[in-house]
Formats: sequence, C-alpha cells, structure tokens
Amino acid sequence: MNGNLIKKDTDYILVETAAPAGYRLAGPVTFRVDEHGKVVTTGDYAIQRAEASNDMITVTDEPMELSIEKQDASGTMISTEKYGAAKFCVSGEFAKTTARSITVAVSDMSSLRGQLIAEKTYTVEETQAPAGYKVLDSTFTFELDKEGKISKINGTSVNDLDKNAVVKA
Repeated sequence: MNGNLIKKDTDYILVETAAPAGYRLAGPVTFRVDEHGKVVTTGDYAIQRAEASNDMITVTDEPMELSIEKQDASGTMISTEKYGAAKFCVSGEFAKTTARSITVAVSDMSSLRGQLIAEKTYTVEETQAPAGYKVLDSTFTFELDKEGKISKINGTSVNDLDKNAVVKA
C-alpha cells in the first residue's frame, strides 16, 4: 500500500462490487493500518472470510449453492434413504460449463456448487420423484440477485430467503 493514500489508525471499508461467476459477493471488510504499518482486519466478516498479511488483504468468496428439498403434502421432508432421491433438471446459464442444464439429485446437489451466476434466472423441473410420489406437474423459476441470493420464485419477490427453495409434492 502506498503510505500517501492510506493513513495509519484510520478505519477503511473494502467493498467487492463484482464477484467471479459462480460465487457470492464478499461482505464489506473493515481494515486499518496499525501504528507499526501492519494491515489489520476488524469486524465479524473479517474474522470469517478475510485475512490480512503484511500489506495484503485476502478475501475469500463463497461459491453459490442451491438446496432443493422434496416434501410431502404435510410439509415433512421425504426421506431419501427410505424412498430414494428426487431428481431435478436445473436450466439456465452456468459458470463452469457451456451446458444449458444440469440434473441433480436432492441427496447430492454438489454438481451445482459454484455453477449458479448472480443476476440470472433458472428453471427447475422435477424429472424423477421418490418412490410412491409423483413428479411435479409444472416447472418453477428462481432469480438470483446481485449478491447471489434468491430474490424471486416464479416472478414473485421473496423477502429474507437466502439460497433454499422448498418444493412440495
């Protein structure tokens, strides 16, 4: 860091304005240069995902993830061990593949980790229901906001819903 731009013992906030495709925006990181010229991060976010070393701040972006749970009519999650896993085809634009759709099982959503892109819309279609249950009759869509959080489901705004979409049978 150039000592002319950053003053010692003054708090600064580092804000990421764009994350790589497939990753969430990092939260703001508060830092300061102490009396010895060392960069020190402070605050809750810094403790979790930012690290200062000499004159460098390293911020770790978290990959976007999606969880889909299949529930019965009473709202109870359907046991994948007892009935097998539902499978869903997620269609849209992905970060690490040119494929336009990825099929995932409720029991293993890892193939979507780091694939979803902020400010994109995805369509979900159930392709296989657990034993004894029927496949959903229709698809649903979800939209991600600039922070990678679900902002709309089927075009309806969702408040305080992070990354989990619940599908009921």
